[in-house]
Amino acid sequence: MCIRDRVDGLIRRAGLRYPDADLRRLDLLEQCGLDRSVIAQLGTCQFITRHQNVVFQGFTGSGKSYLGSALAKQACLHRIRAHYIRMPDLEEAWALARDKPQGQMKFLRKYAAFTLLVIDEWLLDHPDESIRSMLLELLERRYDDAQARLRDLEQIEGLASRARTRAEFLAELVLDPPAYTQELAGRPLLDEDYLVLSTMHSAKGLEFRVVYVIHAADGNIPSDMATGSDVEIEEERRLLYVACTRARDHLYVSHPQRYYSQPWNKADTHGYAQRSRFLTAAVAAHFEQVSAGPEPEADDAEPLDRVTTAAIRAGVRSLWETPAPA
Repeated sequence: MCIRDRVDGLIRRAGLRYPDADLRRLDLLEQCGLDRSVIAQLGTCQFITRHQNVVFQGFTGSGKSYLGSALAKQACLHRIRAHYIRMPDLEEAWALARDKPQGQMKFLRKYAAFTLLVIDEWLLDHPDESIRSMLLELLERRYDDAQARLRDLEQIEGLASRARTRAEFLAELVLDPPAYTQELAGRPLLDEDYLVLSTMHSAKGLEFRVVYVIHAADGNIPSDMATGSDVEIEEERRLLYVACTRARDHLYVSHPQRYYSQPWNKADTHGYAQRSRFLTAAVAAHFEQVSAGPEPEADDAEPLDRVTTAAIRAGVRSLWETPAPA
């Protein structure tokens, strides 16, 4: 079957009220005062793949049914299965289905299967409990996040009850729509690579593939507030042991080389940091020690002469010496 025949079949089975409806009708745009860019965007049918809903609001005879038919036909042209039905006809079909064996299940399967379902004359009258349950069941079948959508509808129903007319409510919803809707809380989604910030106390009993122990400078590990007695210092040593033994595969322990008394971009006043007293030479021998610094020069660069204090003194003295006559 060629694409043209398939599209014709989709249009024929869509049950369009106006089979010749077309979103490109210029007179339609002029008569209804519709925004061309909005119609062009609807014509791409991207709202279907985004699982968004479209509501047409207007006076009787303003062309809502034509627009609904045109939108369903446009979906068919994109080879999307669509169906058009009036709300009174949908209610009647539901009533007939209730009297047949398995009729309700077949009804729900049929209307849940359409990728785009256009319902005309939507809820002109207040639905009874039977229609309400049918619509909610359709919602459950058509959307993965149906529970969140149902709660959105309940919120909208409460807001609508405050409006004097349907037009007033829809106008307010269009002028000030919600920017987002809240999903139901579920299991936390963690990427494969993520970071856990923890104190050493909180890390007790846990294990991680990679552990970074930061700020391992004396005054932090051990804390300068916990060096009043040998007992306190030993407790700090034990905490460092706990932190280091949380690593399963890789352990990184870092400490700063300098402490700045002010933000570095304001002043360069600094002092040298001392590595934690617990990281003795014997302990450090078990680490691969790396110092942070600028990238090394290329291999072909000339090596710099070794600078000694004697060379510095000689250089300063040469500034005051009178050069020998030629």
